[in-house]
Amino acid sequence: MFCSFKGEGTGAVRHMFNNHVLKPEKTPLENSVWGTLRNSGSFCALFKSRLLKAQEYREHPFEVKALDGSKVYCSAPMQAKSADDFKQLEVLDEPSYLVLNGDSSALPLPDNSVDAVITDPPYFDFVHYSELSDFFYAWLKPILEKSNPNFTNENSRREGEVQQREPIVFAQALGNVLLECKRVMKDDAVLAFSFHHSRLDGWLAIYHAIEKAGLSITSVYPVKAEMSTASPKSSNKEPINIDAIFVCKKAFTTSAILVNDNMLWADSQSAYRSLCKRLIAVGRELSEGDKRVIMVSSFLSQCSTAGLSYEQVSEKLAGKELKDLSEYLPELKEVLESTESEKSLSMHSSECEVCISKIKVANSQLLMPVCS
Repeated sequence: MFCSFKGEGTGAVRHMFNNHVLKPEKTPLENSVWGTLRNSGSFCALFKSRLLKAQEYREHPFEVKALDGSKVYCSAPMQAKSADDFKQLEVLDEPSYLVLNGDSSALPLPDNSVDAVITDPPYFDFVHYSELSDFFYAWLKPILEKSNPNFTNENSRREGEVQQREPIVFAQALGNVLLECKRVMKDDAVLAFSFHHSRLDGWLAIYHAIEKAGLSITSVYPVKAEMSTASPKSSNKEPINIDAIFVCKKAFTTSAILVNDNMLWADSQSAYRSLCKRLIAVGRELSEGDKRVIMVSSFLSQCSTAGLSYEQVSEKLAGKELKDLSEYLPELKEVLESTESEKSLSMHSSECEVCISKIKVANSQLLMPVCS
């Protein structure tokens, strides 16, 4: 029910994983699992072109230089020992790790014990993670239920899932997870996560959750996150290919700074120009959707720095949709002109090297909760 015709007269099949969601087709087509040499989406067609390449990348991951496209190999194999609980993790002298599978709003970790939290919240009101999980769960359960206790339930659903359609309910559920993250974070620890959304209420829900948890946004970084050629993106007039990386820390003050709207938007526009300039300098083309992601994330960062509450931010954005923020987007003409001149100079300078930061996990606790 998830495969379809790729095009008239081509004989090709659009396989079920051509989209990042499971989308039932109006005119479904049965595909061959093993396939032939001329079909698509089957084992025969994907084994060499996709599966072997994925296995090779897993064993030898790399980054790509922006200037010449060459590969920089990274992430040497980790020789670490698995710990059964946090106490064992603390006493082990050798590099070690602890994997937990449970409720992210009730972590079996002590207060002030984690140096960094890196996570990826569920996408508000669109991707149905539970349904995606259930699709594979139904196939895995008969095979694994006797040997794995995680497959004894009827489906993959769990109480307390952060999978709500109402913004306020979503914010409360995600806020509980972030509040628990704050509890286990050290005072100087950071919490970083990626996010983008096409609706303003999704962004406000994220801001609400951050404030509820007693965190403050210290900075945002737009990064390339989606393939622009993916079918959900290529069919969109204003696709969003950019994610905003939010970096947060514990908020130790609750008093708001006196700031007017004009100053907020001016500071947001300044941050917007700077971030756009960096992306354009490496050849990144920005859609209108990308620009709004950069603008709204910059605005929320300024609001958080000023100590504004969710109610105050909601009031400033009342009656607006995300597309309405286009009126606040400064012209990028001067950014483009200055960037082109800088790019021209950089082409004659020495080749830029990719900087890869390393996390010393032997002496630091790194938490990566999954909220779904």
